[in-house]
Amino acid sequence: SQAFGQLCTKAQVPVAFARKLLNHESQLVRNLAIENFETLSATSSDIVMLRTVNGVHHGVVTDAYKRMDMKLVAGSFGEAIQLGKLIPVQCDLSATRVYVRALMPRIYGAEFGEALCFGVTLRGSDFGFGKVEVDPFCNRVWCSNKAQMSLKLGRGFSKTHRGARLTEETFQLSAETQGLQALAMASELRDSVSALLSDKSIDMYVGAIGRCFAEGQRGGQYEAEKEIEKLVKAARMTEKVASFVQDAFRSKDRDVVPQVADGRWKLAQAVAYAAQYADIADADTRMDLEYLAGEIVESAPAGAILAAAN
Repeated sequence: SQAFGQLCTKAQVPVAFARKLLNHESQLVRNLAIENFETLSATSSDIVMLRTVNGVHHGVVTDAYKRMDMKLVAGSFGEAIQLGKLIPVQCDLSATRVYVRALMPRIYGAEFGEALCFGVTLRGSDFGFGKVEVDPFCNRVWCSNKAQMSLKLGRGFSKTHRGARLTEETFQLSAETQGLQALAMASELRDSVSALLSDKSIDMYVGAIGRCFAEGQRGGQYEAEKEIEKLVKAARMTEKVASFVQDAFRSKDRDVVPQVADGRWKLAQAVAYAAQYADIADADTRMDLEYLAGEIVESAPAGAILAAAN
């Protein structure tokens, strides 16, 4: 699916239109679609690189695609979290992406009646599906909730798959070159993990969450249903997930969402809870919801002051 979308983009053919033709009941129409793609490929001066696994194309990328083997990246990330004395807690694989998470074994959030841990997420793709990134995340460890929010505060490790255009001379990299690239990657990942979980960074994350609490404490009506409707219209979640989020938001169970005033923090937790329990099979969709939860937290207005929790 990812490779097909990339191919359509390269050929400047709308994906929905191409799928309609290729799924048509008439063999003539299907053959016409294939012929069009072959003609466009034959007459194009563009050079592309195919990323193939077991004979199946998983990525159609530019010839300037910089290969970063996620096995090597994940290995370097593992060294970084080991040096930082973090605990590996999660690894997810989708058809196109890899996700690895590690948690710092320390509890925060007592000032507003919560139990929160912070950690880092590595995500990347061998098939041109986004950057290789390391971002902080927050884990609500209160009871069995396990709701996690991926944050974008500050700047973590971020590498695009762009490099010098491939030629016959540069297509095969030497073992020495690959080794040096791996060493440089490991060094950058260590620095990034250390910076993202520094005391200063943790204070910034806790401050953003505190602003969400303060917003609810100020009173006023928070129209969660309208906010959820906006997210559906923006294609950030499906109608089915939106219904699950609404139910979670209204839950009286502290294991589901914090029993605090309605506001962004509660909505963020409902979205993060949906990512864990809304029967979503695709790892990319689950992670996208967790990043959305983090965005909701970070959208809290600046200047709010948190009152001490009872």
